Amino acid sequence: MGIDGTWQNEYGSVMTVSMSPDGRIRGRYSSTTGSTGTYPLLGWADPRGAVPDRGQSLALSISWRSMGPEAPDPSWHWVSALGGQRVGEADSERLILLHDMVATVESPGQARIGRHLDKLVFSRRADDSRKNIPEFPAAQPASMPADSTSILDGEWGDDFDPAKRLSFRLLDRGYGTLSAMFVIDGLGCEMMGFADVVAEIEGLPLLALSLSGLNVDAEAISLSGSLDLSTMVMTLASFCSSGTAPSLSYTQTRFDQYRLRKMR
Repeated sequence: MGIDGTWQNEYGSVMTVSMSPDGRIRGRYSSTTGSTGTYPLLGWADPRGAVPDRGQSLALSISWRSMGPEAPDPSWHWVSALGGQRVGEADSERLILLHDMVATVESPGQARIGRHLDKLVFSRRADDSRKNIPEFPAAQPASMPADSTSILDGEWGDDFDPAKRLSFRLLDRGYGTLSAMFVIDGLGCEMMGFADVVAEIEGLPLLALSLSGLNVDAEAISLSGSLDLSTMVMTLASFCSSGTAPSLSYTQTRFDQYRLRKMR
């Protein structure tokens, strides 16, 4: 069946996604918790799909800057990363995902600054047609001028292992859409995601970012965290997810963390 379609979790939040043949995912996420709105989603999944003895790995990134007419609130500065796998078929089909919501400003009555972790299980909506899946609209401007730069643009190296590198290019300022290359042990992993590029303009101390990719071993990788704009130190958590047999689903996702500084 694949990942294409409309999914709903236990909180009632809904995401509608479409996957290209190489595993790239685009879609929309509608939340029923905290602030309400419709949000852009990017990600990657193992293009081989799922089989009875192996799930389908996937990683997703969400920007909490609504695409709708809602009034801005503090949560518009946040991002999320999700990692896990699709398992089962027909009535038993599920997305089992770990969720890292990065709150870089406080939203009174909703969340304090920090990382908010949860396990989410999505099931297909009863009205899922898997046809005409919408994509989020292109931000304006659709691309940055050739001579335009952002504070993220360039290459960043890990404090503990400079061979682990992450390079960024900001694609648009509307949703803070990013492309990136994550290099570990000489192997590169193409990534996509979002950054709160408004944080610097508004004088906030932290800039949130979330990225998703797929490595050569078909492991779906998500990176999420923030850049401290006073020290220029970037702290990221990593979910590295594999498709597993049903009996080993508790090993689907490995956790790692990185502390990066700009190299050039």
